[in-house]
Parts: sequence; C-alpha cells; structure tokens
Amino acid sequence: TASYALNAGDIVFLRNETNPSTTDIIKVHESIFNQSNLTVLSSSIFIIEDKADYYVLGDLINSGSIIVSGTLKVGGALLNAGSITGPGTIE
Repeated sequence: TASYALNAGDIVFLRNETNPSTTDIIKVHESIFNQSNLTVLSSSIFIIEDKADYYVLGDLINSGSIIVSGTLKVGGALLNAGSITGPGTIE
C-alpha cells in the first residue's frame, strides 16, 4: 500500500488558491496539472521556476504577483489585475 504525505506547498492545489501573505513555488523539474481554476491572492507571490511547468485547465485569476521562469499554461481565461513578470513562457 502506497501512502502520500502532503507538504505545506501542496495545499495551494487543494484549495485552488495561493496561500495568503506568502510565496508559493513550483520548483525546478516539477510539472503540476491543475484541473480547475487557480486564484493568486493579492497578498501572494506565485513563482514557477526555470524548467518547471504549471498547467491550469480552468481560469487563472491573478490579483497578486506571478513570476514565470518556466512554463505557465492556461486552459481558460487569464484574468490579471496583478503583475506577471519573468523570462518564461505563458501559453
């Protein structure tokens, strides 16, 4: 029987929003597929490191700060009231 322990950073994917007043990071070589929407809160920073992928099938609602060095793929709408920076790719 396999078991899986959740890390603190995994909670962002269970709630479909970033943690308030903190930084959530998709680390190098991680590839995350979110089948729903993601909300980046106004007090949050969401980082996708180089050689990391984050795919949100639904909408990405950004009121905070997103830094993309890897790849961010958005299947739905990108609703941006915050900032998006970085040398990465947004598709």
